[in-house]
Amino acid sequence: MLSGPRWVESGTLQRIALVLDSSLAMEAFRLQLQKGLAADTAKLGQPEINLGIIPGAGGTQRWPRTAGKYAAMEAVLTGTPITAARAKELGIVNKVVPAEMTIEIAKRIARQLAEKAPLALRMAKEAVLKAFDSPLAEGLVAERKSFYFLFSTEDQKEGMHAFLEKRKAVFKGR
Repeated sequence: MLSGPRWVESGTLQRIALVLDSSLAMEAFRLQLQKGLAADTAKLGQPEINLGIIPGAGGTQRWPRTAGKYAAMEAVLTGTPITAARAKELGIVNKVVPAEMTIEIAKRIARQLAEKAPLALRMAKEAVLKAFDSPLAEGLVAERKSFYFLFSTEDQKEGMHAFLEKRKAVFKGR
């Protein structure tokens, strides 16, 4: 079985973090990904304290925002890894799957993302991430600007026509 974080590319600049076996990497935090998929055998954590250092790529900032103050303090101060199931409870990953199915499920999600309009995917991700670093009013303005902008794209026209014609849209990223 593979170990360490793995990435499945969907072809639309979206990534899905895979955590297999006993990886202690928190790359999903570092890159603020929209899909965190962990094998049920995975362990996640911030082991840096065991090396006499602290997380240096955002772990001290992203853990509290996702998992809460006390879970973050425990992870960062003790260096003790958590199970995939606990990571899901804390919102660190959004799906835990049987280890033998992890790559297959990640590829399925990647294919699903690859069928979407690339510009809309990017802007949707940016809008959701904006919610974490700006006031609600500012986030709503950014969302509205992206929404209006997307109506000027070829992909929006293709998507609407495909919907009305009851066929699958073919997006081109324009």
